[in-house]
This record gives sequence, C-alpha cells and structure tokens, in this order.
Amino acid sequence: GMIDKVESKYRQNIMTLMAGGDGIPPLSQMLTVLQAAAAPWEHDLSYAKIQALYDKWTEEEGGNQITLYSEVVMPTLAVSGFFTDAQAASMMEGMKDLDSLV
Repeated sequence: GMIDKVESKYRQNIMTLMAGGDGIPPLSQMLTVLQAAAAPWEHDLSYAKIQALYDKWTEEEGGNQITLYSEVVMPTLAVSGFFTDAQAASMMEGMKDLDSLV
C-alpha cells in the first residue's frame, strides 16, 4: 500500500522513480521511499524524522547520497521483491560501480 502512495505522489511507478534517469534520483524521492518502506514497522516515522536521520548519518558517519542509493535504497527494493533473484544480483553488481564514485 505504501508503494501506491509513493507512486501516486510522484505519478510514476517506483522502478522508474528509482531508476534515476540520467543519474541517481533526488534525495527527497529516496527519503520518501525509505519512509514508505519503514511505515509498516514505524507508523509515526515522519518525513522530517527521516531527513534528520539522514543528516545525522551524513554528519556522524560520513554517509552521502550515492551511498544511500547504492547501499540502502536499492537493496531495500531488492529484498522487497521488486526484482527476481537474478535481477537483484545483477542490479547489486551494478551498484558496485557507483561505490567507486564516492
């Protein structure tokens, strides 16, 4: 149900949204997807709280937008059943190229 809400908000399917077109998706879209993914377990997790967690992660642990995309967002989609096992393995292999940009 949360994916429906994200897709309705951005008026495109989640895979198109997260594919990023010419690069990785905007931070706001990634944070919205993470908020939606966490909602079944953390009902009161607001977008502002997600932003604060991201800020803390970048400041205290050296996280960045590329790492968020390659090590959090895409693996979350992979384990959520959006991809076949072969697609998930291929996608995660492709994410290694992004890590070299950091």
